[in-house]
Amino acid sequence: MGELKKMMMRRLFFTGCFLTLLLLHNTVFSQDVQLTFHIEGLSGKPVLIEHYSRTANRVFQGNTDAQGRLQATFTPPAHGFYKVTLDRDKGEFFLVLGPDDEIEIRSTLDNLIGNMEVVGSEENARHLQVRAVADSLRFIMAHFEQEHRKLSRNAEENAARLEEIVRVYSALQAQRVMAIRQFMAENLSSLSVLFYTQEVKMEDEPALFDAMIKSLTERYPDNFYVQDLKRKVEVDRVTRIGAIAPDIALPNPDGDTIRLSSLRGNIVLLDFWAAWCGPCRRENPHLVRIYNKYKDRGFEIYGVSLDRDRNTWIRGIQEDKLTWTLVSDLSYFNSPPARLYGVTSIPYAILLDREGRIVAKSVRAHQLEAMLEEMLQNE
Repeated sequence: MGELKKMMMRRLFFTGCFLTLLLLHNTVFSQDVQLTFHIEGLSGKPVLIEHYSRTANRVFQGNTDAQGRLQATFTPPAHGFYKVTLDRDKGEFFLVLGPDDEIEIRSTLDNLIGNMEVVGSEENARHLQVRAVADSLRFIMAHFEQEHRKLSRNAEENAARLEEIVRVYSALQAQRVMAIRQFMAENLSSLSVLFYTQEVKMEDEPALFDAMIKSLTERYPDNFYVQDLKRKVEVDRVTRIGAIAPDIALPNPDGDTIRLSSLRGNIVLLDFWAAWCGPCRRENPHLVRIYNKYKDRGFEIYGVSLDRDRNTWIRGIQEDKLTWTLVSDLSYFNSPPARLYGVTSIPYAILLDREGRIVAKSVRAHQLEAMLEEMLQNE
């Protein structure tokens, strides 16, 4: 009887351990996200949820019931961005999700963001509220844009109304940016602020972006989008208006290395371009005219080509009759100067004063002449 009792006790002990581990697995280690949708007007329609990192990866797909309800449960690959798409093109929005989130979302399909109610996530509720404000203002602005295009056909006759439209449009844009900026300032460590970094110019709000990236890197040091923004902030920090332009040293067509700093004492346009770039080639005739007009007054251009093929580069120089300082390492957008200055599209030009300080960025040919006249008159 003693041995039988011991065997029974051992079985009870191991059974207890198993049940305890099972309970722990279902509680402590359960990291599923649970999203409950109730979208009026979305009856029996597909809902797709994708995790966004470097690429979009599907984590859930299902259909709403006849009342537009659906419960989505999935294990999140990471704490980050998730795009919710309703009935393909009927509506979409982003959420910030992480392990153990339980969120309920109620809305109507006819005004998805404007009528959205989020329960269980203050972070997403705040972000979608400011999205609703920004979208509603953008909707109004779109009507003014349409009216402006229509009236511009008879600009002289409609001058007064066109002026009024520009004034109202500018006020709406300022209101929109202010709402987004306030949200960003009040939620520095929330991933949701990354949804709005294209809405506020980094060069206009350097302190805000510095504070934001400091908070985000402390909380999410390995997040891909945080790291991407950090790189952009670092580029902005060294290329801000008033900063000395970081030096560049690249070979010209003859193989001689020419430094950007060698042009100090002149007003310099740092011009990123390429012979394969159609918009760049269309800018070049205007730059040639401006260069010829102002070169004797101390204006120079330092043209950095993002070409990959030497023959194409040289042919572009010859065809467009470019006579200023031209350099390239034929490394496309991987060229160190392009990365240093955060160049992601071309043409892209930066204007420097005689001391090598940055005075304007994203300068186009139609703006350049007026800038040069102002700089020369103020000397």
